[in-house]
Amino acid sequence: MQPLNVISRNLRTALAKKLLDKKERNTAVAVLKTDLQNQPVLDVSRFSSILFVIHDDRIGDMVISTIPFREIKKKYPNLKIFVLCGKNGKEVLKYNLNVDRVFEFYGKLSKDLKVYKELHKQKVGIIADFFEFNPRFLHLLSLRIINPSFLIGFFKKNYNTYDLSIDKDFFACHIVERHKALLKVLGIDEIDLSYDIFFGPQEQAKAQQYIDKSPSKTKIAINPFASSKHRTFDKEKLKDLAWQIRQKKDCSVYILCPPSKYEFLKGIENEGEGIFLVCLSSILCVAAFIKQCDIVISPDTSIVHIASAFKKKTIALYLDFSNRKEKTDIIWGPNNPNAVLINVDTQGGKVLNDINNIGNEEILKKLEGMK
Repeated sequence: MQPLNVISRNLRTALAKKLLDKKERNTAVAVLKTDLQNQPVLDVSRFSSILFVIHDDRIGDMVISTIPFREIKKKYPNLKIFVLCGKNGKEVLKYNLNVDRVFEFYGKLSKDLKVYKELHKQKVGIIADFFEFNPRFLHLLSLRIINPSFLIGFFKKNYNTYDLSIDKDFFACHIVERHKALLKVLGIDEIDLSYDIFFGPQEQAKAQQYIDKSPSKTKIAINPFASSKHRTFDKEKLKDLAWQIRQKKDCSVYILCPPSKYEFLKGIENEGEGIFLVCLSSILCVAAFIKQCDIVISPDTSIVHIASAFKKKTIALYLDFSNRKEKTDIIWGPNNPNAVLINVDTQGGKVLNDINNIGNEEILKKLEGMK
């Protein structure tokens, strides 16, 4: 029997579909045509704007989403690009000239309703909704209020409110394949899959303060933190890794450290030995810092994607997803020819699926292979 919370969620989802999954707006099906492979293509020239709805407020998601923003502007420079996202995503787009306006999710119904009503006034042409699960009540309500001319979703073939659903099996291929599929619907075939991150002189200056601490030519950044404890370095492993890197390479080691973690990590810092803590609160300051580093080591995909934007040599540490249908390490892997990936070897379940079970000697071996 299913747990009560699952039953409750399924009931809410079913109720939302019954009440709100209705196509009452004027549809734009007539602007669809097919290409030589019989794939649907939208006549984008009939629209003045496109809104990207990105619910997961993850930095890495937004870094990857800069692909379609740029590629659309290249082909349709007069098409306005709007983005509806959370606070973190908005920060990533602060200097992105390919985005005309960012609307923020607040997580409070009264404030979010005002945002949806403002978007309704914009008379949005196309919505690209990247939410991959069954939409709940507030999600469907937001789409009804915004009322676009054409609504594109992923895995929404059972929903009436979507004009087009992209339903390919993306669960064993990189996330950029979803963006490629969307761009093909928009009539864009020649696609540059690199990411964009822009920052200003203020972010550059804050990053430079740390770069200037060491005259070493080679700069290696270690990000020890991720969204779960099983993807986060423990303190002793981090300390040992930083020390061993300094013994083997003529370099400076910079450990990315959120201000909230400074007291926890300050014992690792040893500026005389070339080991520094980098305490930057803004993700764009972190990006400005990473741009000036030579090598990045990280178990966190946000930092991996930022490093990918600058084509940095990267050692990405991922859990073991070999027994799962959804290959997270492939989907969110580094889109970067200069990156290598190390997965936890769980030995068929005998070893805990934890980043700390990747030996430092394995990381050092990959590091030695980077010229």
